[in-house]
Amino acid sequence: MSPARKIKTLKTKIIIAGAPGAGKSFIARAADTCIPSQEIGVSIGKISETIEDTSREITLMTWAITEGRPRESTHLKHAQAAIVVCDLNKPETVVQTPEWANRILNYAGDIPIFFAANNVNQGSRDTYRLLRRVANKYNSACFPILAKDRESARDLLGIIAWELSDYLESEGQEELVSW
Repeated sequence: MSPARKIKTLKTKIIIAGAPGAGKSFIARAADTCIPSQEIGVSIGKISETIEDTSREITLMTWAITEGRPRESTHLKHAQAAIVVCDLNKPETVVQTPEWANRILNYAGDIPIFFAANNVNQGSRDTYRLLRRVANKYNSACFPILAKDRESARDLLGIIAWELSDYLESEGQEELVSW
């Protein structure tokens, strides 16, 4: 009988930011649980993913900023990653993605930033190409999601969990956040 594998649990806080109406809350609601908090202007979600073929499980605590500018001391504190969301039907939301990314990096430090392109099934190819160029400037990737398709948002969170698991493992980080 082989010994049971010990599962290492990684916990991380992810900020979901972007222009109003870009789809931030939609992504947060794809988590297993999601609690909107009017008091601090966020929707807080939680999802746990077991990374196949490894001894790691990662728990993502998503903070979707739902009201205007992030309150740096509340929203960005202890963030280990961020998702900047835009809506391909609204090119102005794509143009604003560098501003959101810079704001996050200025306060949270050098954390991984992922870019999510909402409404990829309806937006223009040129707008998507623009977002891919922005993502390249941040040494990141652009992940397409379908409007109102919960599974595509869950897939996005699953992919990010996988990427973050590898990143955090390489950085030697384990227990990151107390909630």
